[in-house]
Amino acid sequence: MIEKTDDIGGFDRFKLACAALGLIGYAIGLWHVHRIWPTSDQAIFDYVAFIGANGGMYYRDAFDISWPIPFLYHAAGQAIFGVHPWTFRVFDMAVLMPIGLTAMAWLLKRCGFARAPWIVLATYPILYATSGAWISGHRDITAMHLLILAAALMIDRPSPSRRGLAGFVLMIATFIRPTYLFAALPLWLIDLRAAPASFRLRMTAGLIAGGIAVAFAFLMAGLQLGTIGDWYEQAVLFPATRYQVDQGRMRLIGDFITIVASHWRWPFVVAVGGAALWGMDKARRSRFGLTLAALILTVIVSFFVQNKGFPYHLSGFVPLMLLSTAAGIDAGWSRLREARGALRAALTMMMLIAGGGLAMGSGARAVGPLLAWNPPISQVEIDRRTIAGIIRSESRPDEPILQWGRRYDVAVLSERLSASRYINSQLIARLSADDRLFAPWIGTFRHELAARAPVFMIIDRDQMPGRPDRLPLPVSVRPTPAVATFVALANRNYTVRALTPEILLLKHR
Repeated sequence: MIEKTDDIGGFDRFKLACAALGLIGYAIGLWHVHRIWPTSDQAIFDYVAFIGANGGMYYRDAFDISWPIPFLYHAAGQAIFGVHPWTFRVFDMAVLMPIGLTAMAWLLKRCGFARAPWIVLATYPILYATSGAWISGHRDITAMHLLILAAALMIDRPSPSRRGLAGFVLMIATFIRPTYLFAALPLWLIDLRAAPASFRLRMTAGLIAGGIAVAFAFLMAGLQLGTIGDWYEQAVLFPATRYQVDQGRMRLIGDFITIVASHWRWPFVVAVGGAALWGMDKARRSRFGLTLAALILTVIVSFFVQNKGFPYHLSGFVPLMLLSTAAGIDAGWSRLREARGALRAALTMMMLIAGGGLAMGSGARAVGPLLAWNPPISQVEIDRRTIAGIIRSESRPDEPILQWGRRYDVAVLSERLSASRYINSQLIARLSADDRLFAPWIGTFRHELAARAPVFMIIDRDQMPGRPDRLPLPVSVRPTPAVATFVALANRNYTVRALTPEILLLKHR
C-alpha cells in the first residue's frame, strides 16, 4: 500500500526537485564515464563482441570463461555507437543503468514507499557513474539490477505469470553472474511466506518455468550454432577445475571488511542509518526487509563462492545500500511530523545521518567530475591508441593479429580479428604439458598459429618474464606449452615494430 501524503503540492515540488537533481547527476555522470578507459574485463568482452559481430561465434571463435549475456550487451553497444573506448560505458549509462534505476524505484514503490523512489532517481545516476571504473558496468552490479527487478515482480500479486517473468529475469541475471542463481532460493521462500496457500504451487511453477525458458533458449541456440560444447568446456569445466584460488575462504572475511571500509564507508553508514529508520516502520518493513536481506545474502554468498576477493564482486551492494537509505529517509519523514519527545530527537538524528549523509556524499561525488571536467589524456591512453593506429594503417582488415596478455583494448581498437580463438591468452597459459583434460586446446592453438600467422603480435609486457623490450623473448626454465608456442613463433618470424612502457608490438617479417 502506497503512503498518501497530506501536502500534495509539497510532494509535487519534492518530485520535481528530485527529477531535476537526477537529470543533472545523469549528465555529469555520463560525461564522467565516457572518459574512463575500459577495464581489462570490459575490453575482453568488447573483443568477444567484435569477433561475434564479424562472423565469429562466441566460445568457438572467441575463448572466454564468462557466461554469454555480457557479450550480447557489449555487442549491442558496438552496434549502436561503433568501436570506441567509451562505447560500452556510454551504452551502460544509456541502457543498463536506467534498467537498474527503474527496478530500484519500482521495488520501493511496491513496498509502499512514496518518496523513496524519487530519492533514488535523484541520487543513483551520479552515485553509479562515480562508483569506480571496476564497479559501474561490471557483471555483479548489472546482474544485481536484474535481481532487484525480479524481486519487485514477485511482490503483492499472487500471479503465476508475474512469477514466470520474475524467473525469466532472474535467469538472465544468472547468465551474467552464475553465482547469483542463489537469490532464487530466498526470494522464493519469501514469496511463499506472503502468498495465499492456494496459489503457492502455481506461483512456484511459474517461477521455475520462467527460468527454464531462458535456459532452454540458450541450450537450443548453442545446439543450433554448435557452440554448446565449447561453452561447457570454457565457462563451466575450466573455471571449476583450473581457474581456482588455492587459498582458504576464511581470508575473505578480512578482505570483505577492508573492501567495505575502504570503498563504501559513507554509503554503508547512511545505509545502516536508513535501516534503523525503516526498521521502525511496522507496516512496510517486513517484505522490504526480507527482500533486502535476501539480496545482501546473495552478494555475500557470491563473493565467498568465487573466492577471489575482488572489490567488484561486492559491487551488488551499491544499489542495495541506496535502497536501504532511501527507504529509511522515507520512513523517517513519515513519522517525524507526529513524533514527540525522545522519539522525535532520535528520528531527527537518524534522518541527519541517512539524509544528510546521502546528500553530502552525492554532492561530493558530483563535484569531483566537475572539478576535473576536461583532464589531459594520459600517456598510457595515447600509447594504446597509437599502437592500434599502427596496426590499422599497416594491415588489411582481413589480416589477423594476436594479443598476449589481458588488456584487449588495443586489439579492439585495431578492429582486427584474432589468429587464434584463445584470445584470453593468460588462461590457456595456465595449462601444463601433462594436462590431459585440456590437451586438445594446446593442439588447436598451435594449429591455428601455424595455419594463419598473425600480422602483428601485441604483448602486454608485464605478462611476460622480465618485461621484455626486445627480441628474442626470454623463455622460462619450464614454460607451459602455450607460452613455449607463442615465444618460439615470435622469436622466429617477427621484428619489433613499436615499444611503450606497457606494450611490445611485433610485426611479421
